[in-house]
Amino acid sequence: AGISSGTARVFLRTGSAWAIEGTLTPAAAMAGDRFGAAIALSDDGSRALIGAPGANSVVGADTGTATIYARSGAVWTREATLAATASETSSSVGSAVALSSDASRAVVGAFDDDTAGVGGGAGMAAVYLRSGTTWSQEATLLASGAALTDYFGRSVAMSGDGTRVLVGANRDDTTVGVDGGSARFFVRTGTVWTEDLSLVPTAGEGFDQFGWAAALSSDGTRAIVGAANDDAGTIVDGGSARVWRITAGLVNGATCTIDGPINVPDLDVYEFSNGNKGGDEPDSLIMGPMAWIQVCTDKNYGGDTACFYPDQRISDLDDYGVG
Repeated sequence: AGISSGTARVFLRTGSAWAIEGTLTPAAAMAGDRFGAAIALSDDGSRALIGAPGANSVVGADTGTATIYARSGAVWTREATLAATASETSSSVGSAVALSSDASRAVVGAFDDDTAGVGGGAGMAAVYLRSGTTWSQEATLLASGAALTDYFGRSVAMSGDGTRVLVGANRDDTTVGVDGGSARFFVRTGTVWTEDLSLVPTAGEGFDQFGWAAALSSDGTRAIVGAANDDAGTIVDGGSARVWRITAGLVNGATCTIDGPINVPDLDVYEFSNGNKGGDEPDSLIMGPMAWIQVCTDKNYGGDTACFYPDQRISDLDDYGVG
């Protein structure tokens, strides 16, 4: 088919042995399709979604597509091609894909699209609904305040029940700077999708590209978002990922808090001190659930980061940048 046309392979595990079950290819493969650039699989392994952001579609050349495959026994067949209602060629439809647990819904990102009408690369994401073996586009998701080259749709994720979607915009200019990046949280009521939250890390910086990758827990109450160009301590562009927790009601009533950092003066709520230090300066900490916590010396979030496990006692917080 040509250079960079692409394929995807399904593997089946028997005990500890893995074998190729099927090789998935598009109906009319062409050079540059990049079929396989993004992939998703339903919980029961009966359906797969494969993105081809360089494929031609009814809109035009290089618009991009995503293809649904269904499995019967060990045989995989093409069920549908999802060609989003994109605004232009080279939209990169299929650059990111996700499925609900039962593959009744899918979301497909197109980070180079201009459906928002503000310029190339504003981006969009399309949600699809399955009825039997028929797929139809349910909604087009656009970011509020969309702008040129935000790359909204660079990453997508969907909750297990298909009611929540997270879309990354890794080149969104935010309060932290140019190309700081963001991720938008959408909620479905019936067949109506509403943007509910915009996630922006308060300790981020320009050019972090937060939103490069994203995932949701099955119940949609926790999100993890990658920032590929974040400076990790002294390592330039070392990258980072932040976990967020959705804690309140939905549809413009949700709030989201990052699981850390926790500022040192507030640790009295969490710690069991042995009394060797005075004032608000704790010298030990016992964690409940496992978490990454940044131990901070001031409100600028200076300090080191460590992973604390259930019931683990940190005997001396001096080791983590706390005097």
